[in-house]
Amino acid sequence: MVYITDGSKEGNRVAAPVVHRDNTKCVRLPDTASIFRAVLYALLLAIDVVRRSKEKNFVIFSDSMSSLQSINGFNIDSDLVQKFLKDYTILAKNGKTLFYVGFQVMCVKCNNAHQYFRCLI
Repeated sequence: MVYITDGSKEGNRVAAPVVHRDNTKCVRLPDTASIFRAVLYALLLAIDVVRRSKEKNFVIFSDSMSSLQSINGFNIDSDLVQKFLKDYTILAKNGKTLFYVGFQVMCVKCNNAHQYFRCLI
């Protein structure tokens, strides 16, 4: 299963979406949230979707190298990184395998753009 995560900020509206096939799960965050926190929250959303899935193997993409580095470096100063590591460990103990992949976004054309930005409203 493949998931794509992101953090979005438009004006002072901040959201954290995770996209899988034709499904989008998105949470509106406080206006003061940073893009960094939005991406971490999106990664947590992906973990939540993985937890509910019957599948065992997952790939989660993120274009935020700083978020992935914080997770890989066990940056326990961040409450979201701590929660991510805890949830990830539980999933691994339950036999689920997660791979995180960083990528650079060059151009995005999304058929479900209205879903993606809906939570920014």
